[in-house]
Amino acid sequence: MAASLRRQEVLWEIMANTYSPNLCADGFINLGIAENGLMQAELLAHIKKKFDPQRTALSYGEGPNGSARLRAAVASFINSIFSPFTPVDASHISVSNGVTGSIERCAFELGDPGDAFLLGRPYYGAFPAELGDRAQIRTIPVSFGEVDPFGLAAVSIYESSIIDAHARSQRVRALLLCNPHNPLGRCYAKEVLTALMRLCHKYQIHLVVDEVYALSTFRNPENRQAVPFTSTLTIDTTGIIDPALLHVFWGMSKDFGCNGLRIGCVISQANRALIAALDAHAPYCYPAAFLDYIACTVLEDHEFVTAYIIENRRRLGENYAIIATFLNKFAIPFFRGTNAGLFVWANLGAAWSRRRQDKTRYHLGGTCNGIKCLKEKLTVDSEELQRDLDVNMEVQRRLLAEKVYIIDGDELGSEVPGWFRIVFAQPKDILEKGLNRIASAFDM
Repeated sequence: MAASLRRQEVLWEIMANTYSPNLCADGFINLGIAENGLMQAELLAHIKKKFDPQRTALSYGEGPNGSARLRAAVASFINSIFSPFTPVDASHISVSNGVTGSIERCAFELGDPGDAFLLGRPYYGAFPAELGDRAQIRTIPVSFGEVDPFGLAAVSIYESSIIDAHARSQRVRALLLCNPHNPLGRCYAKEVLTALMRLCHKYQIHLVVDEVYALSTFRNPENRQAVPFTSTLTIDTTGIIDPALLHVFWGMSKDFGCNGLRIGCVISQANRALIAALDAHAPYCYPAAFLDYIACTVLEDHEFVTAYIIENRRRLGENYAIIATFLNKFAIPFFRGTNAGLFVWANLGAAWSRRRQDKTRYHLGGTCNGIKCLKEKLTVDSEELQRDLDVNMEVQRRLLAEKVYIIDGDELGSEVPGWFRIVFAQPKDILEKGLNRIASAFDM
């Protein structure tokens, strides 16, 4: 708990001192928070162009469940862009002030304190808190080892986790999936989603899918056979899963680059009781009427949305190429095949360990001898090697010293140390400055 609080304190400090060439030139480059800064100028221009709020935007609006207009706009947007098998109706949607609130509300309603959700590793670091802090839902991290977490073989590992939990009298209420995946940046194939649906139906647990990065896909020349995004809403569930067990999260924060526009929702097409229960929580996660209005002006403009998605995907692809080139240049291992999301999963720990070994070889080489060489070696051992028992902490220390912030794998349920999630969806000048600071942190 203390470590978690300390990390939060560091994050708040970084957010309050984020780099800006004009306002905070000596601030931190933030490549840790999953925020898309590539299209914010275009979104702001559109909002300003359409901006004509009525007095109701300054009131409580139509109540804590969001306006009828907003629910209709979300339904129309999902039907137009996602092409669900069964068209989404406004009555299938429960709105909240962001996907975080939607996930927590589902935790309250789908389980009781002490129940558990399955969560494949690595995972979005806030999931355990969103499930557990107040709803007291436990998280069962699922490790895959050498098995592809996006392949059919992963389904049997999830099943083993369910069986093991039952053997120790732990009730499992749901499997929580992030598709596209955060932090791995890949999508689940339709056949894998279908197999997971069958698994959930077999054990009568809910399949809850966070699709907040649904439209943030891009072309990766290194992976021309990349699995495209498939929404679970597009799959005919007949004979596969009781549709009352299937629920989807979506919000505007990631796909539209507006983390501060707190609009998220749960879509549950065959569980009216769940929607009613979620709406009962609405006073505690009320979407502001002003933001409700802004969201409507964006989602209702299908021409703007279509153009926005196309350009956003193009820019994501360009920025991915920049960071992939950087990682390849310095031989930093990373999870290849990424074609979605705002980030890459990179093994900075391996890069640091390799650099540390290079330094050790230098100090043990023929350029020094006797007491001087031994003294230099002991200095390296005591001040770097000994302190580097936790590679993640050492790497993070060096990054923060260069004023660049990245989230380490400890916060994201990584199975092995050394892995970090690097967000690349920032303006190119900021991204390149951040990558230069990473290089400086490793003396590369």
